[in-house]
Amino acid sequence: MTPLLYLLGVVVFVLAILASIGLHELGHMIPAKAFGGKVTQYFIGFGPTIWSRQKGETEYGVKAIPVGGYVKIVGMLPPDKEHQAKVEYDEDVPAAERSSKAEEALVPGSEVRVTAEQGSDGEWHAERVEILKSAKTKQSGKAATSS
Repeated sequence: MTPLLYLLGVVVFVLAILASIGLHELGHMIPAKAFGGKVTQYFIGFGPTIWSRQKGETEYGVKAIPVGGYVKIVGMLPPDKEHQAKVEYDEDVPAAERSSKAEEALVPGSEVRVTAEQGSDGEWHAERVEILKSAKTKQSGKAATSS
């Protein structure tokens, strides 16, 4: 009976850790969606996928190694200084407006497409950023915000 209770304790502990990881990752996903971010993946664990299901724009799943989790948020980070020069802008945007165009991509509600490549150092580097839909208002030229 004692080995069975020990095994039950281990299973309950692992499930509690998974629940804790899941709640932590919800703390990333819920605000991202609330502020207009596009969440494409919500996973508990790392490594090969054991189970996943697509619901709307988000894929939810469990991976084989239950030591963490991640939420993939599209366009969360702007390109670094090294790759900023590689950002392509619409051809009709004058050079003087390009810095504001890059900031516009960071406005919640905007949609961007980022093409990235993983370097030999293991880090991801943005190669191209395209603004698909802007959340800026036409009237004031400033980002739409709610109070």
